[in-house]
Amino acid sequence: MTFDLRTIYMMTALACLVLGLLQAIVFMSGRFDRWLAWWSASNIAFGFGDLFIGFRGYLSDVITVQLGNVLVLAGCAMMPVAIRLFAGRSVDFLRLSFLIFILALPMLIAFPDAEAARERIIYGSLVSGLLDLMVAYEASRLAKEEGLYTARLTCGLFLTTAAIYALRGGFGMAGVFGVEGLFDNGSGSHAILGMVVMAVLTLRGMLIVLMAAERAANQLRDAAYHDALTGVLNRSGLLNALQVGPPDRMALLLVDLDHFKQLNDLGGHALGDRILQTFARSALSVVNRSDLVARHGGDEFVILLRHQGAEEAVATAERLRLAFAQALVRTEAELPVKPTLSIGVAVEPADGEALETLLHRADHALYRVKRRGRNGIDLSELDAVRNTPAGHARGGGKPLAVDDGIAPLTSPVQSAGGL
Repeated sequence: MTFDLRTIYMMTALACLVLGLLQAIVFMSGRFDRWLAWWSASNIAFGFGDLFIGFRGYLSDVITVQLGNVLVLAGCAMMPVAIRLFAGRSVDFLRLSFLIFILALPMLIAFPDAEAARERIIYGSLVSGLLDLMVAYEASRLAKEEGLYTARLTCGLFLTTAAIYALRGGFGMAGVFGVEGLFDNGSGSHAILGMVVMAVLTLRGMLIVLMAAERAANQLRDAAYHDALTGVLNRSGLLNALQVGPPDRMALLLVDLDHFKQLNDLGGHALGDRILQTFARSALSVVNRSDLVARHGGDEFVILLRHQGAEEAVATAERLRLAFAQALVRTEAELPVKPTLSIGVAVEPADGEALETLLHRADHALYRVKRRGRNGIDLSELDAVRNTPAGHARGGGKPLAVDDGIAPLTSPVQSAGGL
């Protein structure tokens, strides 16, 4: 089977132009940022460059050699710009313009004639491969930072095209094609390579839109699972995280901000929001990365500590109390009431226990702290018995009380907000 290299150039040009124009139309809808405009411009430049090159021998060398190759290099140079903008990184457009000018000079000065196809193949392959490696690097960073599967796919495809460009440049150096002109000696093997490139170029031309779709889906999922004010998990997010990877053993801290309603009434909701955000930052600073912090509703938070026993959980709760107190000192806001923390602690037994049951026990412990005057920590009755001697209460200086049989609430789980 014989492949015609000129036809491959024309087909590649058509594919890139169609993709670029479709992306331009989507960008003009106003739903995407300027990264899509750059990706679209890259495909359009690449498409027109291949189109002009495909008319080699039918139009002047200025169009088919010089302008065509400059457009191809410009298209390759715009792709790293597009993916950097997509990742939210800065781009120096003055340096970019200078880079494109420098890359284009050899095509315009060193080998502008149609007969110098081999030199252009070697140089163009080298530059295009390096630019594709830049895109692959940016895509790998995206995959690491945002966990985008499509970013990993983008990295793989651009590494593939970089390898193809290296192979093409090597063939040019070896004289396999390009010695007697682009569409003459060795054009059959060149066309086979071009077929592969066309397929990969068509696929990778759509990838940035797929990355945007995946990012949007991730953002929607994060919004569904995170509290908008504090950035920690909400109740749905907490349950989802436990379903994905429940630990073998965990401790639960049920935390209530003391005097928060009074603070809100006297200082206003804006101040109250700042205090909630301050607490969330304090909580995230004292727990491990594998632990879970969730806003349970209002001024109440749930913290799940993975692989911690009773003593470790109480120690973590104490660090949280101190971290929050220190964070309040660093705030510049005038506080009409100084909020403190009341914390109930419950630890999962060895045979496992439902989250609602842990909440029930932690809520009993939290109520005992409230009865003693707030600003303290208490361990659930079951855990206090299992870990006798249980130690002493933090903050209040009183012993850790055990449940004395008085029902603290009509429905402890309901009082905690439920899950």
